[in-house]
Amino acid sequence: MAFASILKARGFENVVNIRGGFKSIKESNQFDIITGIDKKD
Repeated sequence: MAFASILKARGFENVVNIRGGFKSIKESNQFDIITGIDKKD
């Protein structure tokens, strides 16, 4: 909840608190988790 509050205070809208955090998202297996980003120079 703290991170969501910080984002809202900095002007972000449509922020929701995920119960259980990122761990819950990861364990749900409903999303592809990307571990890195390829940067093309």
